[in-house]
Amino acid sequence: MRKYIITFIRRVRELGIIAVTIVVYLIFAFIQPFFLKYTNMITIVYYLSYLSFAAMALTIILICGEVDLSVGAVFSLTSVFLSNLVNEQIVDVWSATLLTFLFGVSLGFINAFLAVILEIPSLVVTLGTMLLYSSIGLAISKGYSYAFHPPEIYKKMFGGFLIGSRTELPAIPTPFLWIVAVAFFLHILLNHSRFGNWVMATGDNKWAAIATGVPVKRVKTTCFIISSLLMTLGGIITISRLEGADPLMGSSLPFEGIGAAVIGGASLSGGYGSIIGTIIGALLMSLIQNGLALIGVHVFFYQGAIGSVIVGASLLNIFLERRRQKV
Repeated sequence: MRKYIITFIRRVRELGIIAVTIVVYLIFAFIQPFFLKYTNMITIVYYLSYLSFAAMALTIILICGEVDLSVGAVFSLTSVFLSNLVNEQIVDVWSATLLTFLFGVSLGFINAFLAVILEIPSLVVTLGTMLLYSSIGLAISKGYSYAFHPPEIYKKMFGGFLIGSRTELPAIPTPFLWIVAVAFFLHILLNHSRFGNWVMATGDNKWAAIATGVPVKRVKTTCFIISSLLMTLGGIITISRLEGADPLMGSSLPFEGIGAAVIGGASLSGGYGSIIGTIIGALLMSLIQNGLALIGVHVFFYQGAIGSVIVGASLLNIFLERRRQKV
């Protein structure tokens, strides 16, 4: 029996953060019964859909040994871009969506070209493109929010409910299905494919990876493009749900996304990360944000709470990793 327990501990690296998430959930449920209500669970899922795509994007970037501070700006800019195309009736909403994804790819490629091909530190590059992309979004929208009213089937596909509604049970919100589908795909990609092995090797030791034939520049370029695609999808899901786009709505995502990735066990030095852990980290942050609001804690304390959780989760991960190595 002890042998199976040890094997389980070694394989499931996310045990610590899973335990913390369960404890936080139970604490808020005990303090505020409304926390368990179905409508509140939907609110948590909506915030999770806002945060999780940035967290997954940054997990991939961190694993390959880079950083991307422009994720929030890409999220906002592509949302404004799509809304503008639809509102100005330049193309239909489906063509506009395709063009938006292509636009997102181009934004990711710009980051990759500067950071990977020209070898400028990605922290510097993405800090610059974060400001650049944000200013372009503000220029397009003139600082105002855009209304976004897609056809009902479009809204249902990205930001609505597959079945039911917010007040009608049973209900399945499509943003949740997108999170599950994308997380499953990325988990398989990173853990059960040659490309995933390349990403891990690149982040762990770039020069050793090059020596073994890993196309490091191509791997990092692909990671930056995947990051931008994820942010584009996240933006589309969010504005479909809110029926509006704001040029500054993703401004906090780089820091919250990194926080969720680190809480989930991603290494800031590269070489390791877990999509499952990242989603759990994003869920924990969503629970804290929602729970604090329900019990009447001022929003100013949210950042402090998340900062404490990030530090605590990092210490817990270090402790569990050392215990795992001993057993």
